[in-house]
Formats: sequence, C-alpha cells, structure tokens
Amino acid sequence: NVVTRSLSSVGARVDGMAFAAATRIDASASTSSASSGVASSLRDGARRRMMHRCALTAVNARAGDEDFASVERWGVRAVRRADFDGVLETCAKSGVDWSPAAILDDCEKVVSSPASSLTKVLVAVPAPGEAQESNPRAIGAVGFCVVVAGETQVTQIATLPSIRRRGLGQRMLRALIGIDPRSVAVLEVKSTNEAALGMYVKCGFAESNRRRAYYADGSDAICMIREPEEAPVSTRELTRLLAGLPRDRARAAPPPLPEREAAEVRPVVDVPREQAFIRSSDEDGGFKMRNRIRRK
Repeated sequence: NVVTRSLSSVGARVDGMAFAAATRIDASASTSSASSGVASSLRDGARRRMMHRCALTAVNARAGDEDFASVERWGVRAVRRADFDGVLETCAKSGVDWSPAAILDDCEKVVSSPASSLTKVLVAVPAPGEAQESNPRAIGAVGFCVVVAGETQVTQIATLPSIRRRGLGQRMLRALIGIDPRSVAVLEVKSTNEAALGMYVKCGFAESNRRRAYYADGSDAICMIREPEEAPVSTRELTRLLAGLPRDRARAAPPPLPEREAAEVRPVVDVPREQAFIRSSDEDGGFKMRNRIRRK
C-alpha cells in the first residue's frame, strides 16, 4: 500500500506537470494550429489521467478494509457472533438480495446451536499474522448452506467485488461441500452469471434442470448438482479388483481368522546344584559358586 501510494503521488505530479506544460504551449503558440492541437491533446490526456487517479483514490478510501494485498493464505471457518457486522457488510457490497434480518437469523442459528443447526454459515477471514487479522469486518467471503437428509443445499456465496477472481469463492464452495462430503450438493445460479457457472463446473457441478424466466429480469435459473466422490480404494480392495472380483465382493469385509489353539508354555526354572560351592583351584584356597542348571 505504501508503494502504491508513492507511485500514485509520483504519477499525479507527472500528470500535473504535463497539464501545466500543455497549457503554456497552448498559450504561447495560439497562432499555430498544429502546436495548438498538440497542446490540446497533451492537456486532455493529462486531465483524463488525473480524473481517473482521483476516482481510484476515492474508491480506495471508501473501500477501507477491502484493500487486501493477498488472499492466498486466508482461512475459512464457521461464523462467530463478532462477525455479524462484517457478514452484513460483505453481503451488502456483494449484491445479496436477502434482508439483513434473514442473514442475521441464519448466523444466529449457527452460533446458538452449531451441532444441531441444519443451516451452516462460513466466512473467509485473514490468516494469523496478517494486517487485517484483528479487524472483525475483514470478511472476504460468506457462504450459506443447508445440510439435510443427505443433501447439501448451497443457498448463497457472497464475495467482495474487490477480491473476486482470486480463488476465494471456489475455496468457500469447497468448504461448504466438505461439511458433509458424502452428501449430494445442489444449487441454483443465474444463467447470465458466467463467472459463477465456470466456478461451479470446475468444482464438479453439472446442470440438472433449468427454470425458464425465473428471475425478475427474465433470466433462467440453472439447477446444478454434484454427486459425492467415491471413497478411496484400499490396497485390499484394489488387489481384489485387479483379480477380477466384482466391486461388491471386493468391498466385502474379510472373513474372520480361524481360532488357533494356544500352545502350552512351560516356564523355565533355574534349579540350584546339589553342591552349590566348590573349592577354588587358586592358591588362596577359597570357594566359588557353581552355575545354576536351567531346566525346561
């Protein structure tokens, strides 16, 4: 951000100098039509660049916490009560047509009873250590879904316009699907939303139905579905499949092992000798202890 502001200030000074030079040329060469045309072209170009720079500065000032340098390390987690204001702000900036009361109602369900609530709300927040980590309004994306009866209904994904096309929406969608990876995921998308359609297809969704003129502007609603991925194949199952067994028999549980009779174990006993000590053959004539006998 510091580098961007420095470059912006340098560019503004250059444009101001060009604008002043064009004005001087126009004043000193009013009799020459060619010089006047050059001066007018320089002045118009400088004016356009300065107006564009001022507009960008105003947008950045209004965006505030949207000016994120990178979202690659951002994480996705369940919504918390401290996130409510940020969720409302992100949904409003993303064009979500839900009422604030409906959004807060879904968030309250998740916070009050996270285990039993069918509604799930996830938020994308800065990673630990980033500048915006402590800002409760720094929420780049919000995802809503309902998990019920083996089906995950993705109802809404809202991403800030300033950080779109960086993979954050796709990461949010995969997180929603991962809440119950064994369930079927379904959603509806506007037929004119090409960016969302491309993201859904990339995540494995396919069109299942189409509702004609579903939206107020006459656009169709495309119903999409994603079947759950198959469980990973174990080494035992893969060996059986390669051997030609059908899938149901390859996935069958292995038969129980036959019971084996336990072998009789006889303890090892150390038995002392009848004569424990013998006279040493050394010159001192002492005694030494004889080794024990090991019997099985």
